[in-house]
Amino acid sequence: QKALDGWLSILKRRPRDEGARRAAAGVMIDLKQWGDAAKLLDELAASSGNSLELAALRARWAADQGDVNTARLVLADHIASLPRAS
Repeated sequence: QKALDGWLSILKRRPRDEGARRAAAGVMIDLKQWGDAAKLLDELAASSGNSLELAALRARWAADQGDVNTARLVLADHIASLPRAS
């Protein structure tokens, strides 16, 4: 909980800090704060798009709740969204 409090404190000072937002979401997942983590992940998606880091967090969020299939789909969707090399 101390780690989350630290990240939330940073976010109060720098609310657009994407790294701090990802770190806070990761700690929320660790603490099984599923709803708060999901909200933060949705905010990250809206503000920064679909990055590999975000896809990994979303997959971990699902897998840690026992939904490995959704985790797999999240990663597969991210890979499918990448531009094809020519």
